[in-house]
Amino acid sequence: MRLVDWDVRKRKIETGDGRTIAYIDTDTPGSAVVLIHGFTDSSVSFALLEPYLPDVRLIMPDLRGHGASHRPDDAYRLADFAEDIACLMDGLGLREAFVVGHSLGALTAMQLAATRPELVGALAVISGALRPNTDENDPICAAMAMLRDPIDPAHEFFATWHACASPVDAAFLTMLARDAAAIPARLWSRIFQEIRSCDLRGIASRIQQPALIVHGSADPLFSVSQAYALRACLRSGDMIELPGCGHNPHWERPGRVAGSLQGFLARHLRQSASAVNREPL
Repeated sequence: MRLVDWDVRKRKIETGDGRTIAYIDTDTPGSAVVLIHGFTDSSVSFALLEPYLPDVRLIMPDLRGHGASHRPDDAYRLADFAEDIACLMDGLGLREAFVVGHSLGALTAMQLAATRPELVGALAVISGALRPNTDENDPICAAMAMLRDPIDPAHEFFATWHACASPVDAAFLTMLARDAAAIPARLWSRIFQEIRSCDLRGIASRIQQPALIVHGSADPLFSVSQAYALRACLRSGDMIELPGCGHNPHWERPGRVAGSLQGFLARHLRQSASAVNREPL
């Protein structure tokens, strides 16, 4: 895990209209995998996963409003997040990638797969849902609503916000809290309301790519029943339920999640190659 130089490794690309996307690119020869982080996280969300995926090219952006990417006053719809990812891929010359999203990133990945299908060869949804609609009376949501600028990264709220069922590296969690605290409270509220209002049933029905769903059985934000509802809406969806994991299985069991991603990607590549070989001359 390379936390020390994480910020130094970030590059930036201009996507037009003054938009700047920060991202990390491992430049590894091999298939391209775009990893899209969740709400209030940054690309560092995948720092624990990276060591388990040494044979593929990982591209890990900071979503708009997060990390070192641009932070507009508005435009935080799923379509806006997905457009940024499409612009990044276009800017890097990526014709197609295996797109993996976590939480908000999962919703963004589904939006991208439906609206720019040529960019998404296969899709993985970690802790996603069709209709998040998180209860605003939930204690976590109520505590979030009480956040005021400047947000203290040492605030006790983050112990709950980043809570995991299994022990996770403390330095990693500290870096996540730092990046989350840098987001203004108004954007916490603005983006959270966008997530709560999402209804991706129509979007999911348009997704034609092979898809993998990874979900923790103990996810306190998006229940496992929501994950099964998502699988039912997808044309081709495999489901892996991780017993005891919460909302962040790629932090709690990065090796297990990486293995699932690798296996799914390998199957997709074999099937794609077989389909090409069957095409008439």
